[in-house]
Amino acid sequence: PAYNEEGIVDNLLTDLRNSSFPITETIVLDDHSTDSTYEVAKEMNVTAIRNETRLGKAATLNKGAKIAKEDVIVVFDADNRPEKDCIMHLLKHFDSKDAGVVAGVTKVLSDGFVSKLAALEFSLCFYLFQPFSTKFNFFPILHGAYFGVRRELASFDEDALTEDFDISMNMASKGQKMNFEPEAISYVSPPPSFAFFARQRERWIRGAVQACFKHKGFSKRVFPRIGFLGLFLTALGYLLPLVWAATFTFLVI
Repeated sequence: PAYNEEGIVDNLLTDLRNSSFPITETIVLDDHSTDSTYEVAKEMNVTAIRNETRLGKAATLNKGAKIAKEDVIVVFDADNRPEKDCIMHLLKHFDSKDAGVVAGVTKVLSDGFVSKLAALEFSLCFYLFQPFSTKFNFFPILHGAYFGVRRELASFDEDALTEDFDISMNMASKGQKMNFEPEAISYVSPPPSFAFFARQRERWIRGAVQACFKHKGFSKRVFPRIGFLGLFLTALGYLLPLVWAATFTFLVI
């Protein structure tokens, strides 16, 4: 999915073209951009589709899942810069039929204080929380920047504040296996300002809480012995990166 990404979408498409994994098809879904995102994508010799009206990310992802021809799809936000072997590491998990979705590591390109703050948050999340959650059967967070998913499972709630948190809990509540691959690495653009960083984290927290209450059977399935406490631990798990980042900021100041 892409919206007003004319200056960066060609970088992602070039990285995908140079991937060590033989990609069958690449689809760019332009969500009714006001710039030349669609034209740039067409020039890169990929399947480019432009929404007639602005649909939003979740609806655009659902549209892409219906268009895609293969059994496994990899979703990238337009600002991603995946390493050459990223997709290869990600998709090796799908050799097992039990794997429904696979999350990799998202790193932030360093560009000033705010980017370093986001990079610290992401490092704690992807190198501490994700391995812990995988080892102890505490489902990994499906970070929406990029991930791999079986096409029949790629259904996103168009009313959710955070479609990635929502589908994470939906899959976990249904007992669907979710994997984490530390060798699959992609870089994303840093937050443009601290105000943007704060607003984005606030939306993530509200989206996580919304998803917790929406999927009522989630805590009992993931935490069968502790019931409602599982709901609290889930929310805490999503809050921890923000707490770490806030603590670090306080110490620096």
